[in-house]
Amino acid sequence: GPGGAANVTLRSGKELSLSNSEITDSGGHGVYLDSEAALNMDNNTYGSNSRAALNIPFANSGDVSGNSSFGENSFVRVSGTPNPNEQETMTVSALAGDTPYRFANSVGIQGSAEVTIEAGTEMEFTAGTNISVNSDQAQLVAEGTPDEKIQMTATPGNEEQGHWNGVGIF
Repeated sequence: GPGGAANVTLRSGKELSLSNSEITDSGGHGVYLDSEAALNMDNNTYGSNSRAALNIPFANSGDVSGNSSFGENSFVRVSGTPNPNEQETMTVSALAGDTPYRFANSVGIQGSAEVTIEAGTEMEFTAGTNISVNSDQAQLVAEGTPDEKIQMTATPGNEEQGHWNGVGIF
């Protein structure tokens, strides 16, 4: 992928099924998707990759299973494009070991798409980024609980107010 190698690189429109595998010690990302692809990823181990464990478009965020394990200080880098299909239903699962999704770009939920964020999910946002709901039919459903809150915050070291632009419903 850009900015370094990846153990697995998947190009636009391709398919990947990856289960019960270890993806470690990359000079870049563990798995890198350059744009939306068909993924089936379950019960994998990611660790010691010099960049993100995974680099995926927002539309593939629902393809990462919560039962995979991630090394210390790992994160899943989420890019803003492409956004979910305008009629897609997608669930973003909490990741093991307090592993966050780190948003590198703003993302939008459009058309009649429904994105559900599960309890315990951690999301970090880089400077100036946001999540927006851009139509009357689109939905963002955040299903936190008192014991498993959904955390949306700035990237580490950038916790000052105004670093990221929050959630917008338009």
